[in-house]
Amino acid sequence: MYFLTVKAGDEIVRDRTPFADYSEALAACGEYYEPRAAGAVLNFTSVVTGKKFMRSYAHLTRLADLGEVSRDSPQAVVAAKQSNAFSFSKSYAFLVESEDGVHEAERRAREDDE
Repeated sequence: MYFLTVKAGDEIVRDRTPFADYSEALAACGEYYEPRAAGAVLNFTSVVTGKKFMRSYAHLTRLADLGEVSRDSPQAVVAAKQSNAFSFSKSYAFLVESEDGVHEAERRAREDDE
């Protein structure tokens, strides 16, 4: 099982929605953006620990949501490229977790609460 969480700004719009297949979870992210060109690619970063897949994540950031960040900063450059590649109404954070990744995140959250 794989679990998709989507944040739009500070709001969680999907909270660990289950998917049987990793590719289905990634495809579900497409509900939140439209490619502007046929070759537009949203890159995900994956985390593997001890030969176990834990999570993949990606961000789509609107330039307007960066606030006081300089327009020539690395964050602004990435946001401008994303705005050219995709149409999206909000800044989004996408997280796909495996069952092991969920267990690890829950364990860390418990440790932080102690």
